[in-house]
Amino acid sequence: MSKKIKVELTEKQYYAVAMTLESHCFDIAEDTTVATQRIVISNALQAMDKGYEQWKK
Repeated sequence: MSKKIKVELTEKQYYAVAMTLESHCFDIAEDTTVATQRIVISNALQAMDKGYEQWKK
């Protein structure tokens, strides 16, 4: 398994980053040449969402 990187963001920063990455994924959704990039970004978003949900508790 790969080493993980811990990043600390304010809630406002989290939303800005998440919205930007999600928008980028939407923009490249039809481009098959960047499918791997889209998957990596989607996985990062899922990890961020999971961390945010745990933080909220």
